[in-house]
Amino acid sequence: MACSPSEPPAPLQEGWAPAGACTFVGNRADRHLCATTGVQLLANPALYDGRLVRVRGYVAPSPDGKQAMLYLTRESLDGAELFSALSLHGPSVPAIAAYGARGGTGQPVQARVEGRFHLRRSAPNGAPAEQAGPARYAFGKLEEIEGWAP
Repeated sequence: MACSPSEPPAPLQEGWAPAGACTFVGNRADRHLCATTGVQLLANPALYDGRLVRVRGYVAPSPDGKQAMLYLTRESLDGAELFSALSLHGPSVPAIAAYGARGGTGQPVQARVEGRFHLRRSAPNGAPAEQAGPARYAFGKLEEIEGWAP
């Protein structure tokens, strides 16, 4: 049966996200992303935990250029507040870090990053767990990063 103008197509992966939490995007049958805002991610992290998301933020590369953090708001970047940043993981991270460090201008640069979001979990004693270095204090991480854009 063909779609008619009176029958809008059903949203991709309908059912897991409440209205307004996502706009599902993607042109691959096996990889649909929830495009959302950093504010939504910070406000409702459990909703997005384990899901593929697309989010925009400010890139902060590590000094060695091999790692990068994505601050979800300008305020968190300005205050170096890791508790509202995401550590980035995947083969694209060096390119994202290089983009973040472009020209050594010291000016923040924005990027849109796509990956699987995981909320940071604490160890049973309440200490930061899972990661080493500053990333262990991050709000969460994005893994499986395949796509990103300025």
